[in-house]
Amino acid sequence: MRTGRPTPLVAARPRRRAPADSRWTTPRASATALGARSIVARRRPRALTSVRTLVSQLERLTSAIDEVDRAATTLLPPSEPGTGPSDAELLQTIPGIGPQTAATLLGELGALTRFTDARALVACVGFYPVINESGDRAEPPRLSPVGSRIARHSLYLAAVNAARRRGEWRTIYLRKKAQGKPAKQALVVVAVKLLHAVYAMLKHRQPYNPSRLLVAPATIGS
Repeated sequence: MRTGRPTPLVAARPRRRAPADSRWTTPRASATALGARSIVARRRPRALTSVRTLVSQLERLTSAIDEVDRAATTLLPPSEPGTGPSDAELLQTIPGIGPQTAATLLGELGALTRFTDARALVACVGFYPVINESGDRAEPPRLSPVGSRIARHSLYLAAVNAARRRGEWRTIYLRKKAQGKPAKQALVVVAVKLLHAVYAMLKHRQPYNPSRLLVAPATIGS
């Protein structure tokens, strides 16, 4: 029987993968990588330009708001000699009410103390619910369309600012939220209480005093 040396087993060499950025990269892959880099390089200056444009627009809008506030302050009626602070000055002692809001309220509603009480002022602004019923069908209550929509909008924004800036107004807002009221309805309650505080301040010619806030009840949701 013929015997021979066994044939040695030779392991196959693993194929070497070419790195993405080496000289073994295919022309198509290289072109794709270069195209992606060029796109990123082009978009980066555009993004920086967009950010600079937005910052510039924000600065212009802030400057325009400041100019409106200054113009509104100059148009507010001054106080008469010997009568103490004017209505506009008293209004601006309330958190959330600035020169523009004070000018809007006085321009839309006139002399606020001409109303018999705070509830009449609230009704004039339109901060009271209206319920539409038809047979057995009743829609959810909504605010009345009667009154100055501009005054309602200004008071609503003032309520938002007051609830953010001062703890006593934030407490009222959070209490109404805890009672299950939606955020918008809770802010309407804050706006109504703002009107009660405004009427009391102008009637007694006293600046804002947070310790007297809870004396005046709200007419909606209280």
